[in-house]
Amino acid sequence: MLTIEEELGNSGTIIGNDHSLDVPENQIVNSLNLSVIHSENERPIGNALISIECIGKTAVCNTDGELCLTDLKPGKYDIDVICPGFIAQRISILIPVEEPNPIRVKMISNS
Repeated sequence: MLTIEEELGNSGTIIGNDHSLDVPENQIVNSLNLSVIHSENERPIGNALISIECIGKTAVCNTDGELCLTDLKPGKYDIDVICPGFIAQRISILIPVEEPNPIRVKMISNS
């Protein structure tokens, strides 16, 4: 499992929006399996909002802090993670042509 350890707020890092990676138009699309946890106690954070602005996808994690987004083409994406009581984050991920690893996002409490 890949862990996103960047526990700073919005890093401001922007990666180009080339989502094709030279993949044919008929390429089978992948999914993103993501879980959101508290950085101190690693408990799940439910109802976090996940947004991939460049492709217009948004979703909300379940009560266990888990989310699966489907129909994503391989490529680089910036994902915004927002939940009340925590510092919002922007993370950059790469969805490979083969099935990607699950991603864990550690959120920092803002109190």
